[in-house]
Amino acid sequence: MKIQQLRYVLTLASTKNYTRAAKILYITQPTLSQQIQRVEEELGTQLFVRSPHQVELTPAGQAFVEHAEKIMQEWNAALQDLAARHDRTRLRIGLFWTFTGHGVPDVLRLYTTLYPGAELEFQIGGSVDLLAMLKNRELDMAFITGNYHEQGTREEGFLARIWDRSPLMVIVNSHHPLAARHSLTLKDLDGENVLVSGKHTYHYAYMMRQFAQNNLHPHIIGGTSQPDAVLQAARCGLAVGFLARRTVENSYLQDVTAIPLNPPIEIVINLAWNSDADSAVQEAAEEILRMHQGA
Repeated sequence: MKIQQLRYVLTLASTKNYTRAAKILYITQPTLSQQIQRVEEELGTQLFVRSPHQVELTPAGQAFVEHAEKIMQEWNAALQDLAARHDRTRLRIGLFWTFTGHGVPDVLRLYTTLYPGAELEFQIGGSVDLLAMLKNRELDMAFITGNYHEQGTREEGFLARIWDRSPLMVIVNSHHPLAARHSLTLKDLDGENVLVSGKHTYHYAYMMRQFAQNNLHPHIIGGTSQPDAVLQAARCGLAVGFLARRTVENSYLQDVTAIPLNPPIEIVINLAWNSDADSAVQEAAEEILRMHQGA
């Protein structure tokens, strides 16, 4: 069980309302319901019961909340103790376009809370551009996509640690003939109007190679890394598109359907920094990773 799941339980117990709790946690209500269900399955007991107007704790839930509060107090005390000894620094951080769906904002918000003296500057762009800026010392660290080795790529001058993995989903109009399928292959998209990610992303180059290697010829109508644009293109029947499942879970899927690929194509998110970065940057990157793992 993760610390973030304890936060979900405690927030729901405090608000007694899924909608209010999800808003406080900056997640969707279905995501919160799914996480609460996972906690209950792991514990093998029901923590909450729904009444007509609110959510109530079961006796087991009340006992669990009391322990969870103590755990959170200890966790926060440990983080504050670490913060007191942590060097403040100015960090220039690159963010790939769909970073909001992968837990990045929550961790960076926690980092700035624990280290109020830290100055964070952000640059949002495609992973290809962000990696170039990192190598040119225009960024201190960057969240980028790509299948880099988990232990880093020192031979290329930077380290990349895996932040998140999420399978790619095909986004289609709910009335599209493919919408009834439980899974799709890239071959199923041959001849379809397809909206791919922006050209300055790792995903764009990867998908172009996949289409070429499989002798497929979809009609590429354009490229974008904006989730809203992908959803809108599918909603109006203009094209099918692609989004990571993690992004889909945090999106409003009106009149569109998200279908997994088979075999799956995985989107890998990394936190990267130069292998010879100064110690303050390296320590900050490692601390951000530890916060993410704890969440």
